Amino acid sequence: MRKANGKSFPEQLAETGAVSSAPAFEPYVPPEVIADFLAVERRQALEWARAGLIPAHPLGQGRRKIWRFLVSEVNAAVLSWNRPTRSIMPTGSPPVARKRGDANG
Repeated sequence: MRKANGKSFPEQLAETGAVSSAPAFEPYVPPEVIADFLAVERRQALEWARAGLIPAHPLGQGRRKIWRFLVSEVNAAVLSWNRPTRSIMPTGSPPVARKRGDANG
């Protein structure tokens, strides 16, 4: 829709400085895409979404929902997770468990 001066409303807003530009479009993607992105199974991605570990957008009113994701939101959430650093990780191999019937113990 054009105004009298020949410019659209978003163009006029951009000129005023109120809005720098229109936001970039990002499509919602299905769980399979997020599972590939995170290198996990589809089921694991859906479990994380239901648990609130990754942001998701459930569609529908009933018990069974269609889940959709924004890759940028999931990426930001995963990057914010606290990961152990080398300084707090134990060094060496884990202790070996004794087998049943071991003569030593």
